[in-house]
Amino acid sequence: MSMLAKAEESLVRARREAEERIQFSEVNYDVCYAAPLKKLIGECEVPIFKDVRSLSEQLQNEKATVSRAVAQNRELKDQLIELQDKPFLVFTLVAGYLLQINAEIFKKQVVGGDCVRMDFFSEMDCDVLQLSIASTTSIDQRDEAVVQAEEARIHAERELTHITMQLKQIRADHRRVTQENEELRSIFVYSAHMPGIAEKPLAWTELEAHFARVMSQNADLIEQNERLEHVIVQLQSENDTIGLW
Repeated sequence: MSMLAKAEESLVRARREAEERIQFSEVNYDVCYAAPLKKLIGECEVPIFKDVRSLSEQLQNEKATVSRAVAQNRELKDQLIELQDKPFLVFTLVAGYLLQINAEIFKKQVVGGDCVRMDFFSEMDCDVLQLSIASTTSIDQRDEAVVQAEEARIHAERELTHITMQLKQIRADHRRVTQENEELRSIFVYSAHMPGIAEKPLAWTELEAHFARVMSQNADLIEQNERLEHVIVQLQSENDTIGLW
C-alpha cells in the first residue's frame, strides 16, 4: 500500500472518529443539560408568573382600599371643622339677638307701659328658648360627629394594620421570587461556561428571555411597593390629624 493510500485511510478514520465524538457530545448534552433546562423552564415559569400576577393584584386592591380610607378621613375632618364652627356662630347669633332685645326693651319702656313690656318679655323668652334648643341640637350633632370620627379613626387604624401585614407578606414573597431568580442566574452562568458548547441552544435562549421578563416584572413590583408605602404614610398622617380633632 502506498504512502498516499495510507494517509487517506488515516484521514478517513480520523474524520469518522471526530464525527462520532461530536455526535456523542450532542447526545450527552441533550441528556445532561438541554432536557433538565427545559424541565426547569416548565417548573419555574408557571409558579413565578402566578406569584407576580397575584402580588400585582394584591397591590392594586390595597391601593384602592387606602384611597377610600384617605377620602373618608378627609370628609370626616371637614365635617368636624364645620361642626366646631357652629357653636361659635350660634353664640354670635344669640349675642346679637340679645342686644337687639335690649334695644327693643328700652324703646318700649320709653314708648309704652308695663303691660307692653310684659308681653314683649314673653315673646323674648320664647325666642331665646328656641335659640337654646337650636344650640343644644348643634352641640349634639357635633358630639355625634366626634363619635363617628373616632370610630372611623379606629377602623382606619385597623385597616392600616391589616395593610401593613399584607405588605410584609408581599415583601417576603418578593424576596422568595428574587432568590429563585438568583438561582436561575447561577444556572445561566454555569451553563454559559460549559466546555464544548459553541452555540447557545434553544432551551438556553428561552430560559434567558424568561429570566429577563421576570426581572422586569420584579422591578415593577418594587415600584408599586414604594407607591403603596407612600400612601400608607399619607393615611397615617390623616389618622393623626383626625386624632387631634
